[in-house]
Amino acid sequence: MREYALDGKIALDAHYNKVKLPDREVRMGMVRDMVYGPMCATLMRFTRECGTIFMALGSFKHPEKEGFHGSRGWFGDLTVDGRSLDVRDLVNTIMVQHFQHHYPLAPGDLTGAVRELAAWLGIGFLDAVPYKPYLQRST
Repeated sequence: MREYALDGKIALDAHYNKVKLPDREVRMGMVRDMVYGPMCATLMRFTRECGTIFMALGSFKHPEKEGFHGSRGWFGDLTVDGRSLDVRDLVNTIMVQHFQHHYPLAPGDLTGAVRELAAWLGIGFLDAVPYKPYLQRST
């Protein structure tokens, strides 16, 4: 993971979430503290019992300000199937399609490899759902 980190800096730290017990607060374990360095990356998730895949290509930018603790970064220039996707479209897609909230990512453009995997598995891809200023429902 060090090669993903800005200036190669990573650390292990106590998890930032705490559990309050009657007599004390307890940390929830360990978390890697790392800021992603500038790089192209592929974000992908199997969803709906592995019946479909959501995949986006983007890039991490140099951070302009400090973020939360953990693995973090500013991810932008998103595309889905070669089409530009802004943050409103991304959030709308996640909400309308009822996606889970953790997305694996890997450095580089892996879209070709993921498409081949999908073909071998016989599963398709979910399209982005463009933002509209009203409630949308999945089809």
